[in-house]
Amino acid sequence: MKPGINSCVYLCVAVMLAPRAGATVGIVSLMPGVTSPQVQGTPITWVAIARDSNPNPLTFQFNVGLPGAAGVNVVKDFNVGTARAGGWISQPFVWVPVEPEGTYQIQVVAKDFTSGESATQTTSFVVNPLVTGSTPVAVKTANPLVALFSAPSCAAGSSMQVVFQEQSKKRPATKTGFTNCRPPNTMTFEIAGMYPTTTYTMMSQTKTGGNITDGPAVSFTTGALPTGIPFPSFTLNVPAGAMTDTAAPLLLWETTQFGAGPIYADVATDLSGKILWYYYASPPQSIILTRPLPSYSMLTIQNGPAWNPSTTSLQLLRQIDLAGNIKKETNTGAMQAQLVKMGATDGGPCNIFPSPAPVGAGCLDGFRHDAIQTLAAGWRAGSSPVPTAIAVETGG
Repeated sequence: MKPGINSCVYLCVAVMLAPRAGATVGIVSLMPGVTSPQVQGTPITWVAIARDSNPNPLTFQFNVGLPGAAGVNVVKDFNVGTARAGGWISQPFVWVPVEPEGTYQIQVVAKDFTSGESATQTTSFVVNPLVTGSTPVAVKTANPLVALFSAPSCAAGSSMQVVFQEQSKKRPATKTGFTNCRPPNTMTFEIAGMYPTTTYTMMSQTKTGGNITDGPAVSFTTGALPTGIPFPSFTLNVPAGAMTDTAAPLLLWETTQFGAGPIYADVATDLSGKILWYYYASPPQSIILTRPLPSYSMLTIQNGPAWNPSTTSLQLLRQIDLAGNIKKETNTGAMQAQLVKMGATDGGPCNIFPSPAPVGAGCLDGFRHDAIQTLAAGWRAGSSPVPTAIAVETGG
């Protein structure tokens, strides 16, 4: 967010929080940290302010509508706001658009789950393409081992992939999967699986029918591994005569730290232990990286504020892209609300019980061990140890 945005937000609250007749919950403002338009890959921080005539906490949900699409999709599920100057301010929503350029719809919903009252506000934000001519571009992301590659539009009915290889050609080229063309939009890919401080050649390949056409080549040099992040080291120990699995040349490591010691980044390595990708959460924490998804993203369980004021441990379930940007996020409080609505007697919050809890008490205190990819009809699921069951949340 640009300097001065927060001070303006807080200063304006007292002036703008005048009550509105007949409205219990009302949106005061929905503000981006940078002005529209911005190019693909730009981090854009949104903050919403709302008021509630009842003395209840407000929660905020952020939704995003793709250009030309009907409706919006939940990106950051209902989470608690902070009381400020008689109103409520949301947690920041950091949105990094890497999908098609165009006019997006950004929506916030403020809801008082005690009274059931809510209010909604939607605004437009224009995202411009990285490519403005006939030559593709490859630019840096927040992760120095990940590039954002963008190529000019391709014809309807065709599909495109990206091929990248070290300029030294020490190793074979790597290919992404094919993605359907969507003219007149450009084609943008996150490219990961590259060694630090190494120069690569990248080009698109367009498939039309059975024919594949190469696009112009561009170069991209990855950055060094950040010195402020602890990385694990690996020692290759292959017994004489043993065979290595060359069919799966990449290993994904989750590095959860128990007890004292450094908090390592989660990494992907080649079979010799050289790092090809990493993810390090902010603030630093041992995350649970549960699984990669076919959509070139990862599901993670992380610490962070949710509805229970007594803990931040393992409260967030996030889907991140290869650069580490949050694509979707829900939390224990949002799941608790849905479980209680569905009639679950032991799916509510844990902070309503005394300590020690009564015999037979059940609640959802955090996400553990695993998470399941988005299910049919927009449902999601994550596991929790109290009770030992699957906690399910609807998409809305």
